[in-house]
Amino acid sequence: MKNSTRTASRAAQDDERALVEQAAAGDARAFATLYERYQPYVAKIVTSDVRDASVWGDLEQGVFERAWTKLGDLRDPGSFRPWLAQITRRLIVDHHRAAARTICTDFTDSEHDIDADDWTPHDWATVGELADTLKVAIDGLSLRDATVIELATTFGFNASEIAAALDVEPGHARVLLHRARGRLSKALVDVRG
Repeated sequence: MKNSTRTASRAAQDDERALVEQAAAGDARAFATLYERYQPYVAKIVTSDVRDASVWGDLEQGVFERAWTKLGDLRDPGSFRPWLAQITRRLIVDHHRAAARTICTDFTDSEHDIDADDWTPHDWATVGELADTLKVAIDGLSLRDATVIELATTFGFNASEIAAALDVEPGHARVLLHRARGRLSKALVDVRG
């Protein structure tokens, strides 16, 4: 059973490698197949890191446009998935930088008013816990630490894939993951007192 699983896995890797090589050579149909396979993956990254649903589609499109134009730069066709994650992360960072320069300071929008009379003590306690957790995330982790943790836990990346996504060596990715876990653990212990 293990051999058939390995054989199927190897066949899928070979198929993907062939598609990437064909797309890099200009085959639009091969790239369309890659798009169909990886659009949900890119969407998951985008929707987990960007709150504004109105820009999700634009970011996803930007990822695949950049991937299409830069596919010839991909050194290892077998690392398409982490390379695509790296492109996605960079576009998300660019999006956040642009959004930070245009933050809305008008908080009088009645659409977002909260009627405090509808909140139960449990609601207030839950909001307080969420605020504490958010503070831990902000104060305890750098953007890089949070990204490494997210790549490992949310997307199941191994050290090699994290390395490709962050454009670092695999050994360095293992160190980053180890340190990020340690910092997160310490921050949680500190908050829990």
